[in-house]
Amino acid sequence: MTGPTSLVLGVKLRNVPDINSTLESIRSIGFGFVCANIVSQQKVLEQLQQSSSSPTGPFTWSDLSLSANDWRRGVVGVITNFCETLKSSVGKESFVRRTSELVDEQISYCQHVCLSAIVIELPEDFVNLANILNSKLNNLLKGSNAYWIKIPMASGLNRSSDDETDTGTDDPWNIWNSFRTLCEFDRFIFPALELHADVPSKEEVNRWLGEPVKSIFISTNVFLTNQEGFPVLSKAHQKIVKQFLKLKAQVVIEAENFDTNLKFYNQYIQYLWSRKEESLSDDSADGIQVFAAGYEDTLQIPLQPLRDHLESSTYEVFEKDPVKYVLYEDAIYRAIVERVFDSADSSLILMVLGAGRGPLVIRSLAAACRAKKNIHVYAVEKNTNAINTLYHLRDQLWGESVTVVCADMRDFNPSVKADIIVSELLGSLGDNELSPECLDGAQRYLKPDGIMIPKSYTSFISPMMSMKYHQDLAVLAENTKYKFAQYETPYIVHMNNKYIIASPQKLFTFEHPNIDSEHSNDRYISRTFTASQDCLFNGFSGYFESVLYGDILMSILPSTHSRGMFSWFPVFIPLREPVQVKKGDSIVAHFWRKSSKTSVWYEWTITAPIPLGIHNANGRSGNMLL
Repeated sequence: MTGPTSLVLGVKLRNVPDINSTLESIRSIGFGFVCANIVSQQKVLEQLQQSSSSPTGPFTWSDLSLSANDWRRGVVGVITNFCETLKSSVGKESFVRRTSELVDEQISYCQHVCLSAIVIELPEDFVNLANILNSKLNNLLKGSNAYWIKIPMASGLNRSSDDETDTGTDDPWNIWNSFRTLCEFDRFIFPALELHADVPSKEEVNRWLGEPVKSIFISTNVFLTNQEGFPVLSKAHQKIVKQFLKLKAQVVIEAENFDTNLKFYNQYIQYLWSRKEESLSDDSADGIQVFAAGYEDTLQIPLQPLRDHLESSTYEVFEKDPVKYVLYEDAIYRAIVERVFDSADSSLILMVLGAGRGPLVIRSLAAACRAKKNIHVYAVEKNTNAINTLYHLRDQLWGESVTVVCADMRDFNPSVKADIIVSELLGSLGDNELSPECLDGAQRYLKPDGIMIPKSYTSFISPMMSMKYHQDLAVLAENTKYKFAQYETPYIVHMNNKYIIASPQKLFTFEHPNIDSEHSNDRYISRTFTASQDCLFNGFSGYFESVLYGDILMSILPSTHSRGMFSWFPVFIPLREPVQVKKGDSIVAHFWRKSSKTSVWYEWTITAPIPLGIHNANGRSGNMLL
């Protein structure tokens, strides 16, 4: 999937006397939209002198100035910052009343001309603003406007993230968090960040990356001038802008008045956008971003291949992974080389369980060829449509070296036992596609000294913040009978819009072959994490790490990720409600893996910093069918 070839930038001008000519001018130099005050400061002063709140003349541009399409696509309304003016002009009671009237008037006009977004600079005393917005957002005729709440990215005090004197009271994120909490986490309210000359700390930026940031405002004063006389950003500012461009935040250049030289700021941001993947993460260099294009931060229900037959297109996607099958072939090769054969002419028995369309069969034969050993492969697959492909491959390519078996691996009863069993039954949490149950059932036809690949796998979790995911689930929950059902199901996500609160810790480990006769795949564990800064905790990210054979590791855990591998994205495990977390707080998580005769499921909760109800009790909202 390919993306757009250019970025739509906005420009915020202090003075916009004529909206039509201004929009034409900014479009002529490459900008897509203008951010402009709906009412000027002068008009505010004039209205304060009036005895009536009803307008006696025009207070903003005529709606006839632009077409409906230009209003919607070309203009973002800015609610005039009049708080200080009003405070100095009227008493407290009048201030509250007039504030409400003027804000309401401006928002109503934005809705009248169908603007897609409205910018509001967050005042020091924002409680009344939250009350005004709540009235708008809970109105049946609220419209579909997005509210961009403009706030600095950092306080500008240049404190380090571990400064113990930082109480957080002047922290812009805490101010934003208080405001959106008053607005009940409404999905139409978004942060719009001001990037100033002072560079925020890495932790501050990372936390904002877990918010649904819609735009980044950059004043022309923040830019430097290069040797050729063109505007550029410092390397630190460049990195920050690239990170938010990756989240599809729109960049708005702030200037006093229109000037044709603004085109150079546009061109520079376009240049950064074209290079946004560089130097941000290993993903950019190994093709994951190309593979995941269009699916970033999209919540997907995990596959259940034990229950459902996969489609041909799904097989094709996973077969394109440039790393996974190389790792498998290396593991199989090592296992074959180290396996003791009965005689020089004997063949090793290798069984591929869940053979799909045959990629592991192909890799097994290639490994045997590298090892110069004879093997016979049993390709076991329950999907009758994939079996058809395996028969074609046997007849046209493999010949008598492969026996194709149409059977569920748990019901398969071969006449011989396997030296090596190979499978690719892992999910994004390792065990969430029921690999333990399947391989335990298949272990009976492994020789006593036989090898299973993978040998083991471990799941990991870490607490995280992503208010985008919470908002997306809130929309889904509106259409479900049980309102918490969407919050009690794990999701597969290619995560960009997230903040990891603490480093991952181990959850559950499974080993094969399993020699414990009293073994159960049910599990319980508790883990404690420590928050490094104030944040809003609304779920867990999940990963797995697998030892295929010997020291050959296959992993999606960030610290050990198999570079270039894209067959698995991380898991997002939600909480039913966001939890306020302060710097230094302990987050105590509890996870269960439970089972019945027909299904397996996870349950989870936290007991600190506050206790929550146990999620997905008895698998009521999400399970894996046996």
